[in-house]
Amino acid sequence: MRLKKSAEESDYAAELVAGLKIASPCSMNFDDMKQTEETYKRFCQDCSKNVFDVASMSREQVAALVEESFRKDGTMPCMRLYRRTDGTVITDDCPVGLRRVRNFYRRLKATAAALAALFLGTAPARADGPTLGEPLVDTGSQLRRMGDVCPPNWAKLAANKPEIKKLQDELAVLEKESKPGSASDTTKKVRLQLKLVQAANQASQGNYALEVLEQAIVVARQSGNKSLLAEVLQEKLKTMDLLKIVDKSSVQAELDGLKKVRK
Repeated sequence: MRLKKSAEESDYAAELVAGLKIASPCSMNFDDMKQTEETYKRFCQDCSKNVFDVASMSREQVAALVEESFRKDGTMPCMRLYRRTDGTVITDDCPVGLRRVRNFYRRLKATAAALAALFLGTAPARADGPTLGEPLVDTGSQLRRMGDVCPPNWAKLAANKPEIKKLQDELAVLEKESKPGSASDTTKKVRLQLKLVQAANQASQGNYALEVLEQAIVVARQSGNKSLLAEVLQEKLKTMDLLKIVDKSSVQAELDGLKKVRK
């Protein structure tokens, strides 16, 4: 995973992490999962996938993980999140918050063990933390959840770049003023989307570029303009190359098919 490179990248990572949300909560116990070489990652044998503890990772590590997972197959990783009631997601960059989380669970386990010893006498007691996936409040200050996370709002993250925000605004105006069924308006929209893709790639916002390209492909297909569609597919291949996406077979096959039809 990439390391922190600049204040701009740090701001981007912080915003991405702040927007993380659990899409499908999980009730599995993180501590019972198989350990891996990385302290922040465990393997869930129930669903055969890795689970990442965000509180043990830096913001840059989390951002890189989310981006790489999304680029690979469009899916999001399974994560364990600690979120304060003010909305802040705790990462390893936040030592005070992380220390409070760890201390809370140490106290929780110690209390559970003491209660078990009290009621069961000398019988061995095993104390687990609360069930993962259910909100847990640490004296009103923290929430813990685990599960697959929702994809970030790539458009919102990319909008921090002035050149991208300007094109987004132009596209929004064009979409509002476009006439239904107008071939010229459709072409203008796709051309503007392609400019937005190029700006996003130049700003290292590749995931957003892919998102815009998918929208442009839909519009180009609906228009029936094969030349325009071929142009969009070629741009997608370039973007996939920049993101080092290996499997481009479906995009290339569609492009080859268009070339045959046009001959």
